[in-house]
Amino acid sequence: MIATPTKTYVPYPDAYIQTLLSATHEFARSQNARDGTSALLMYIDYNDYSTKNLLDAFFPFSLPLALEPVQIGGNRQKENATLNWFASEVEDSAVTLRSVARIVSDFTSVANLTPLLLPLKNFRSQALRTMIKDLYSGLVDSDDPKELIRSSIKKFFNAHPRTHYGSEDRHCFSDGHLYFRSPGKDRHGFFRNAPDSGHSMSCLLNARSRIGGRYSSTFHYDCVAVTGSLAAHYSNCHDAQTAPNDVKNVNVAPNDFIR
Repeated sequence: MIATPTKTYVPYPDAYIQTLLSATHEFARSQNARDGTSALLMYIDYNDYSTKNLLDAFFPFSLPLALEPVQIGGNRQKENATLNWFASEVEDSAVTLRSVARIVSDFTSVANLTPLLLPLKNFRSQALRTMIKDLYSGLVDSDDPKELIRSSIKKFFNAHPRTHYGSEDRHCFSDGHLYFRSPGKDRHGFFRNAPDSGHSMSCLLNARSRIGGRYSSTFHYDCVAVTGSLAAHYSNCHDAQTAPNDVKNVNVAPNDFIR
């Protein structure tokens, strides 16, 4: 758990958001990368621009849960009662976050392809971004998170049905520009956080977790062009234009790392 107090109640300063990101990044970097690391965000919802900035900074790798602001005042007895109530809320919310994250991980850590891990930049689809945003904002408040994920995936498939590349038996996904295929046992296209690589903190965090669901760091999509040739460059995890290593296929990780 990373607990970082603010110096003031509101708003969340940009420096505070960066400090929290940095602490989360350092923790994720210290964990076993192969199994992924669930990122969970419990926060006070001030319903202002700074709360939006916080949520934007932790999208889409974390699973957020909002708490109402606490008004502390009155005599010592009332203050203690309020603080005890808030401590109970934090404990219950932590249980909820972990429970929902396990459900998400059941979908993200599977061997089969899942649209939940499609890269948001290089899979060019508003349906994908809408699905991930709706799950990001609605999962912890859902009466049935598992059913919400299933129904969201079904709605995504209405826009992007499973398809096949050529004569391959295994299904894949497509945005009309690329076929996003399973890498099988060939896991060489995964995210690498090399020194002086230009990666931001979110590059690593998005390579370990999606909406709080952990996934293997070695996973990536093996992509080929739907028609014609591959593009000369693709936007990577920190928005640098990156050339594929091969002229026939490009490896794209869930965090948009390009190889």
